[in-house]
Amino acid sequence: RQTIDLLLDNLKSIKKTPYFLLYRPEVLHPMPYYYPDHLDRIQDPRRIINQHKPELSRFNIRVNHSISKPEIRLTLHEIYAQQVRMADQELNVIFKYLKANNQLANTIVVLYANHGSGLGDNGVEKLAVSYQSSIHVPLLILHPAVKHKIQIKTPVTLLDLMPTLMELTGHPVPAQVDGISLLLDFNKTQDTTRPIVGRNDFDEYIRLGDYKLIRNQGNRVELYLLTTDPGEIKDIADNDPERTRKMLGILDSIKLDILKNHLH
Repeated sequence: RQTIDLLLDNLKSIKKTPYFLLYRPEVLHPMPYYYPDHLDRIQDPRRIINQHKPELSRFNIRVNHSISKPEIRLTLHEIYAQQVRMADQELNVIFKYLKANNQLANTIVVLYANHGSGLGDNGVEKLAVSYQSSIHVPLLILHPAVKHKIQIKTPVTLLDLMPTLMELTGHPVPAQVDGISLLLDFNKTQDTTRPIVGRNDFDEYIRLGDYKLIRNQGNRVELYLLTTDPGEIKDIADNDPERTRKMLGILDSIKLDILKNHLH
């Protein structure tokens, strides 16, 4: 709440000068999670700790063992949903202020997340892996000139945010940027062949259309068709070796291009 109050104080000090404010809720980061006692809960941590000892410690989202148990996964999802609801309540305070002060009519609002959390899916407790539970994040843009819902159905990346916002605010987009302006998608010229790639300390991935390939540090390769298997349960790499080789080649080519650009 202190962060919200500080943000509102900053908004009140702004008159007609164009401004940029970044608000990052921290309710999904502290370990263990904090949730005010006066708010209604989806799950009460005291009930959870009594039910799942010793699997859960101090209602911390980090699970000590038995992460694949359905009841443990359900509890993790419930606790996380509770924290998301708390973040939603904080955002509601900001939107009420903007609306009450007639600022929504000239303000672009972007809602996004930099990562998700495993919460027991795919045997992953937290984050920093290439499964959809970690990398499939919300991205919503509210623009006062857009009066109806526009949905981009092709995969995009958060790297697209910078060129998109520059174009929306009337600034030229530099030629050397990794992302593309999503206004291209708004105008219905959607590119379904653009590869989306990413990596972390444990593995790397490439998404090409509806297919996604993951390669871990031990060179284990997994391939998923996300339209029929969004939870990435059925690995089809062995059943589609040609597509697997093709996507590995594209991934390695992109990595080589990135390395060359850094060297120059």
